[in-house]
This record gives sequence, C-alpha cells and structure tokens, in this order.
Amino acid sequence: MKKILFFPGNWPLNTSRQTYFEQAGYSCAPYQQAELATADVLLLVTPVRDDEGNWISPETVWKKYLSTHFSHLKVIQAGWHNEVPGKNYLNWFELPVNFEAFVELASTAKDWVPYDTEGENLGEMWAKFLDGHDKLGFTDWFNVAKRRTILSWEQLSQNTALYDEILADYLNDPDTLEAFENIQSRWKRYKGMFSADPRQQELAAFETQLDQLKAGWQDCDNPEQLLERLNTLNTAFAQLETLKKELHGT
Repeated sequence: MKKILFFPGNWPLNTSRQTYFEQAGYSCAPYQQAELATADVLLLVTPVRDDEGNWISPETVWKKYLSTHFSHLKVIQAGWHNEVPGKNYLNWFELPVNFEAFVELASTAKDWVPYDTEGENLGEMWAKFLDGHDKLGFTDWFNVAKRRTILSWEQLSQNTALYDEILADYLNDPDTLEAFENIQSRWKRYKGMFSADPRQQELAAFETQLDQLKAGWQDCDNPEQLLERLNTLNTAFAQLETLKKELHGT
C-alpha cells in the first residue's frame, strides 16, 4: 500500500475519508519530516491555523523545501475552493471518484505550482522574524548579544583579572541584557506561526539552542565559571548561526 502523509498532523481525518484513501490503495499518517523519503503523496491542507488563531499560508516554503529535497513527491494541496485551481488541488468536500487517477495526473513537487490561500505568508513571516524593521529583528539582537559574548570571552580568557570589569562593562550593560531578552521574546512571538513549516527537525534544533542562549552569568561566582558559561553561549551562537541561514532560505 502506498503512503500519504497529511499536514497538519492534527487534521481530523474521519473514518469515511480514511476508507476512501484505503480503497484507492493508500494508507494515511500524520506528517513527520523523517518519513518524507518513504512517502508517495503529501496532502497539504491549507491555510493552516496556528494556536493563536492566525491563518498561515505556508505553500511557498513547502514548495522550496520539497522541490529541493523531495522533488519526486506528489503534492496534493487540499482545501475548500469549489473552483479547483489546478491539477494538484483537492476539494476536501468533493473528492474525486478515482483518487489514484487524480494522483497520477498531479505534478511532483518539482513542478507543483502552489495555490495561494491568502493567509499570512510563511516566507514573509520568516523575513519579518529575522530582519524586522529598523534594526528590531531577531538577527540584529542576535548579533549584538553574540559580539558582546565573544568579546567578553576573548578578554577574560587572556586576563581573568578583568572579571569584574567584563561583567560591569559588557555583560551587565543594558544593551547586552536587552539583546538577550529580545532574542527570546522575538522567538516567542513568532514560533506559533512556524508550526506550519515543514522543517520540524531544524526548528526543534533551533529551539534547543535558543534554550541555551540565556544570560546565566549572574550565577557565576568566579572567572572559571564565567568562562564556562561564555563557552556554552558561544557554542549555541555558532549552532544558531548555521540553522538561521538554513531556515532563512525560504
């Protein structure tokens, strides 16, 4: 039996529709990024509603990701439009009589032309999150915090006698503390929207590293502890830099 992955994974696929797909020779499973390599069809129900009630249109992000990494995959965009906009679009309430023939005619990810469902564009949300306006984006706060952390580590590793000076002039400086706070608040504001993104593994890794990106030097009692904390932060910054570039490629 061939395999359909459907997204969002919590989409209510009732018994009648499961039976419909099974009769056409397809099993259905909630979307998992790791299973894309063995899937035959991706059923993408759009727009996607996040936990805050925002309607997200993620089609362009999915298009780029799938056409780059899984160009062979058949992508079926599902929704509620009566006038079907293209051969890859499935009206969820008027299913085709012959689903297998429908899939056969559908384009693969490489040639799929997404239908814009007119929600919040996920690619634009990534740009707003990272770039922001007037130097208020994640990247700007990230760079400030990164520079202060690296400078503190370099000076302290060369001269531990600068411990108090580094804390006062660099780490506990209001601009530094503001940068670390805004990195977290920026992510908290946008991460719900990113639940519509196909790159679950990268997002999980991004959030894991963000959890490491908290000041923490207030708990350090000596230069050795502070150096250890700064090392942890520098590692997180490096990992996030790589992930940020990858996720920004939307």
